[in-house]
Amino acid sequence: MPDVGSDQRAVPAPPAAMADAKPRPHPEGSVKDTVESILVAFILAFVFRAFVVEAFVIPTGSMAPTLLGAHMHFTCADCGYKYTVNYPTGSDLSVPPNAPQKLNFGIYCPNCGFSVPAGPPGAQPVPDTRNQPPVHYGDRILVLKYRYLIAEPQRWDVVVFKAPDVVENAARYTTNYIKRLIGRPGESVMMVDGDIYVSTAKPPGDLNDDLIRREYYKSFNIQSKPNHAQEALWRVVYDNDHLPHLADNIRSQTPWRQPWQIDTTGTVPSAPNANGWNVGQDPAVNGRTRVFTFSNSAAGGTIRFNPDANPNPEGAGPSSRRQPFAMTDFLAYDQVRSNREGTLFAQSMVAEERNTVTDLRLTCFYTRQAGDGAFDMTMSKRSDVFVARLTPGKAQIIWKRENGDTVKTYPPVDLPGLGVGSGPVRLDLTSVDYRVSLRVDGKEVASTGDDFKPTGEAIARLVEAEHLGRLAGAEPRVEMSAERQTCKLEHVSLWRDLFYVNDESKGRIGKAASPRNIMVLGDDEFFVMGDNPWISYDARAWEKPVELAGEGLEVAAGRVPRRFLLGKAFFVYWPAGYRPPGLSWGLIPNFGEMRFIH
Repeated sequence: MPDVGSDQRAVPAPPAAMADAKPRPHPEGSVKDTVESILVAFILAFVFRAFVVEAFVIPTGSMAPTLLGAHMHFTCADCGYKYTVNYPTGSDLSVPPNAPQKLNFGIYCPNCGFSVPAGPPGAQPVPDTRNQPPVHYGDRILVLKYRYLIAEPQRWDVVVFKAPDVVENAARYTTNYIKRLIGRPGESVMMVDGDIYVSTAKPPGDLNDDLIRREYYKSFNIQSKPNHAQEALWRVVYDNDHLPHLADNIRSQTPWRQPWQIDTTGTVPSAPNANGWNVGQDPAVNGRTRVFTFSNSAAGGTIRFNPDANPNPEGAGPSSRRQPFAMTDFLAYDQVRSNREGTLFAQSMVAEERNTVTDLRLTCFYTRQAGDGAFDMTMSKRSDVFVARLTPGKAQIIWKRENGDTVKTYPPVDLPGLGVGSGPVRLDLTSVDYRVSLRVDGKEVASTGDDFKPTGEAIARLVEAEHLGRLAGAEPRVEMSAERQTCKLEHVSLWRDLFYVNDESKGRIGKAASPRNIMVLGDDEFFVMGDNPWISYDARAWEKPVELAGEGLEVAAGRVPRRFLLGKAFFVYWPAGYRPPGLSWGLIPNFGEMRFIH
């Protein structure tokens, strides 16, 4: 096709003789141009890698389940919940295609507690069993290397850096770590009851002195996570969309029972819909349903989450009645460990060291079909109780004490979408970092703001209570109530927050950044931790200082110097792929797990 210029006139083709008279390119010139192009491409690639974006591999589970190291995939044979379990390895190069041995210990679903089947006899690997399950390599991620050249690192960023605690020959730091940034320059950091507290005030004296340290506690403030980071840190307690389906005579373990149970006070307990609620307790539907319903035009009723509804599958010890979805910091990913010889063993789900988690999110889709009564979502944190109340067209939060006294009633908010026939609305009641909020269809409509956050003397008392073990076992109460209406609840689920472990309970002195071992950061120093506190080797445990006297850099143990920061992790570009038939490596991209990192 001939070129068409701006004046829309066709340009005639040159005579053939003139076209043949053009000199042909010299071969040496073509080779030279090709070599130059290749060199320029390499230079641009190196510059891009050095200053813009670089790819890294996650070898271990210290950031799980946000980012996965070598791991095994399982789908629960009873409820269908998909989860990952750690496969201990120190390097991405040493990940086998399958577990080299049959796992002769229990691995349990974090949602319903069902054990992974042992699998058929023989040595043939079988997915979703303990018979040499497939092992997948860690996530491949992209890191923005220029980010911290133009902007200050922010708390809760996921950062890649040179490991200060791993020193090669001639004081070379070549090992890369990835963790979440918790403390920034000039701050003091401590963990209390699973939460992060920060002070920008300088210590008033020797922090080994109990009185000075207690006074210093009063200058700290709890740090709330931004929503994008918090969404990445929820861990399942129970998701009713994944309802166990195996009949009691098929399930080899103790029969499963619905943890959402009806408060039958003042009613006939044997009635299938006692007080108006039906949560699947009707034998006619095999005792299980994904949709909860309420129908009572004259009165009200309550359903309550019972973490002790199901016994622990391991069935031993003082916690034998407890299920892994009880409100503790049990994490399914950590169920498999290895010793120094590389032998795999199970990490008990009922270890007495488990911490009670009181930061929760309750989610459901609510449809009002008739009536004008209130629908309440209730959640407690020790002696404080918070009620999110929804009436036709309005929503509000009420703060009470455990004894029923009202602390504060927040003004109602107009929400026209909560009336009869308006269709299902998503409700999220969260109590996290001492802030309670209600979201409707993803938008926050009510909260306690900073009213509930401890300050001053309250923080000092909280530290003392944790140190003396007084916070252990104080499980939150989670309820849903309805009155004078007909409604249904779908997609009911309960989630818990990440719990930062400081080991400071029952009188012990904990790790770095615990209240009796406060992390005080100097200029250009950062404090980091993994999202998997139980197995993360992070700044809480580092013992080696950075000593580069020749470069004028000396940093105490447990800190990351600014110059060691490599960048901000922002995208998982290659999660563990699918395996083609007959092959042992995941070569097919898993597009569904490609994601931004928060």
